[in-house]
Amino acid sequence: MTRPKGHVADLSVEAWHADLDAVAAAIREPCFVLLGLSQGGALAIACALRHPERVSHLVLLNAYAQGKRVRARTEAERLEAAEMLVNFVRIGWGCDNPAFCKFFTNLFIPDGLSEQHFWWGDLEWVTASAEVAAELLSQMQGIDVSDLAPQLHVPTLVAHCRSDMRLPFDEGCRLAAAIPGRIRRPSWPKPVRAVARDPRRRTDARRSCPAEPRCRGARQSGDR
Repeated sequence: MTRPKGHVADLSVEAWHADLDAVAAAIREPCFVLLGLSQGGALAIACALRHPERVSHLVLLNAYAQGKRVRARTEAERLEAAEMLVNFVRIGWGCDNPAFCKFFTNLFIPDGLSEQHFWWGDLEWVTASAEVAAELLSQMQGIDVSDLAPQLHVPTLVAHCRSDMRLPFDEGCRLAAAIPGRIRRPSWPKPVRAVARDPRRRTDARRSCPAEPRCRGARQSGDR
């Protein structure tokens, strides 16, 4: 495996929004269902508000409205969010020390098999440098769409795992409560991650979506 040699210079949340807009612009269909996972939920919410004529439905899985630094209420919480976790990633991300490796993998797959933990550690090593991972985490912790969520007027499904160690279940509940007309708020007892080496064995979480989503401004097939 080869470790990444470089990265995009701009890792800001604003750049993430620009990237998502570029992807949306490349979609030929008049409208689409947007899935937001984790920090992607906040991006999906903002995108739906920027392009209400194109986003027909939202599906938010283990998403949150405020990053850990924003929602911190005590000095200890702010210290953990602003310094400890980011510096821990900067020092230990993708390293060979099993103590560092298991710290990260246990947050995502606490009940995973040994080979899955090794697989996750290898994935860290090849997908991002420690400096990039630390900067991305810092950006995630500053996310705040708490003022945008109540403005949504698109059918939205919010789902959250009760035992997710990275994102508290309560944060998913707060996000769901802020969105008008949300569809439902289901939950699973444990996080579901795709971690197997063999793609035929990967764990999948699938939920049904409307077969033919419609959005404001979309034309009937006969109108084309």
